[in-house]
This record gives sequence, structure tokens and C-alpha cells, in this order.
Amino acid sequence: MPRPASRVGQRRCRRISLDIPVVAWSRLGGLNLDSVKEVAPHATGGIIERSRHWATEERPDFAVDVIR
Repeated sequence: MPRPASRVGQRRCRRISLDIPVVAWSRLGGLNLDSVKEVAPHATGGIIERSRHWATEERPDFAVDVIR
């Protein structure tokens, strides 16, 4: 159960909208991107297929394509 101070901080963060470029790639499906979009509505990203933990080591081709 989150502490009350944590809940207050979370509510404050939800009111702030980041207008900077934000990229969120994850192996966790849309969960990560959806979470990021709560504070950065224009964030881009998605799912890294065939990756477990170290995406840059397991899928260097994917990482290079995203960085370019």
C-alpha cells in the first residue's frame, strides 16, 4: 500500500505534462508506454519483441533502428 506522501506526489505528477520528446520501449507490452503517457502524452514507443531484460544486448538490431 503506497504511503500518503507518495499518493500526493503521484497526483502532482499527473498534473504536469512533459512537452519534451519521450521514448518508452519495453518488453512489458503497452503497460510501460501507457504509464509514461500519463505524464508525457506525446510519448512514442512500444513492445520490444523477443527481448527479456537486456534489450540492447539481446536485440542490438532493434536498438540501432530506434536510435537512428
